[in-house]
Amino acid sequence: PLSSSFMTQGNLLGIYAFQVTDNDSYMDKRLYSYMGIVAPIEFTLSVVILGALTPGYSHVYHTISELGEVGVPYVREASTVFIVTGLMIAIFGYSHHRGLPRRDHRVLSGLCVIVYALFDFVGSGVFPVDPRGAANTMTASYHVTLTVLGELAALTMPAAFLMDTMGFQDGMGLEGSARRHSRYPSPHQRS
Repeated sequence: PLSSSFMTQGNLLGIYAFQVTDNDSYMDKRLYSYMGIVAPIEFTLSVVILGALTPGYSHVYHTISELGEVGVPYVREASTVFIVTGLMIAIFGYSHHRGLPRRDHRVLSGLCVIVYALFDFVGSGVFPVDPRGAANTMTASYHVTLTVLGELAALTMPAAFLMDTMGFQDGMGLEGSARRHSRYPSPHQRS
């Protein structure tokens, strides 16, 4: 749900950070945050296992996308891993987007995480790459285009996060955000 402070701004089309409201339970926030921890672990383990099961695959000489290329034995499993990982990262990005309450400018870092997850991971799962040496299909072109756009979003994340966290009154950067959303007050908040 949109907070009243968002609604009173009169900018329903803007992508301002949604304020964390009392309706958001503490467990929901933690679950979303854990997605950001679990997703890379799940992805790494899955890539190692799929690489070991795929004949002729080398983590040194082949791309991760080749685990899900057309014609490999575990294409369905690799696609599932890409899509599930992307959805978990997107949920984490949404939580991050909601957790940075900024009224003075649009929050971009959470959106960068979401674009990265949906384009790079989900896009790779939905649009598999063609085998090496095969004629490129439209599906493979989508795969490459979405991967490049996802990687560009990933490259912009640090700068966007820095811009999003500058100027917090009760601390610098993430420290201030973490203190404001913590269930434990900082020393100067206790009275």
